[in-house]
Amino acid sequence: MDHSIIATVQDKLKLIETYDTIVINTIREYKEHLRDAFPGFIINPGKRIEQSTEVFVTENSCKVVNHSLFIYGIYIKKCRNVSQTPMPNVENAVSDIFQNFEKFYAADSSNFVAAGREDVDVINISGRPFFVELKNPKKNLFTPIPIAYRENDFVLLKNLLRVKGTLIKKIILDGEREHKKVYNAVVFCSKPKDPTNIFNFEHDDGYEAETENVLQAKELEELVNKKLSIMQKTPLRVLHRRTNIIRPKEITITKIEKFQQYLQLTIQSSAGTYIKEFITGDFGRTVPSLASLLRCWCDCLELDVLEVETKEVPKNCIYESM
Repeated sequence: MDHSIIATVQDKLKLIETYDTIVINTIREYKEHLRDAFPGFIINPGKRIEQSTEVFVTENSCKVVNHSLFIYGIYIKKCRNVSQTPMPNVENAVSDIFQNFEKFYAADSSNFVAAGREDVDVINISGRPFFVELKNPKKNLFTPIPIAYRENDFVLLKNLLRVKGTLIKKIILDGEREHKKVYNAVVFCSKPKDPTNIFNFEHDDGYEAETENVLQAKELEELVNKKLSIMQKTPLRVLHRRTNIIRPKEITITKIEKFQQYLQLTIQSSAGTYIKEFITGDFGRTVPSLASLLRCWCDCLELDVLEVETKEVPKNCIYESM
């Protein structure tokens, strides 16, 4: 065996070990200097808070990156015509409120994720769970967000918690798939004079004007607290961005109030149910629908989210309340 080759390999290994030691010591020195020069940086503060700073050193650069900060909470959407995230031709979005968070924590960007969503024209009275990830925050790392930053003209944030990002993602996504919802819907109903010609919209006098000819009290009473199993094809209005599949859902109408040709309904549904399409039928894509059950034409005029089922965030996911 050539001992010179072994000696050469050993020398190389010693060089690598020496280089690694130098790198480790250099990073340690960088961290110490950064801690002194920039008190806002938190360098591996311990296990209580999952917040640390990584220092990436190359031959000619040093990059400092803070771990993301994750905040959980409930958002209340106070107004109609507000989207959840920015959309064309919609002026305001729920996610706009987190621009204040980015500024307060000096974050590079933010990522807002909610447990489901409501339509632009729907108010959410009770609130919907969400988390926001603030990427590379650089100041106020352990300071709660000011009260003034938690509300604007369209959105109110409540029950804010600082949480572990690895766990909260699963909690929110599971909530989107599992949580039941309660809605208030205002519905207009009309019935053709000729029941065999339900799609004739050519003449205004083609529909009954008298309430009792359209909505019979007995028909309505039979629907209250009746558990309905429905099949929903992907609605036409979201077909351009959703897979065209059939989804089994459950609906219970817990309350019905009648005002002439208008109904006010309280509806409980399983997660992911398209309520507007349950009301209209979506040209036969939701079966049965309110329209098919009442044997008339129905349209949803207003829809409000009254309640979103929420589960308590596990203690092992929470760092502290804010």
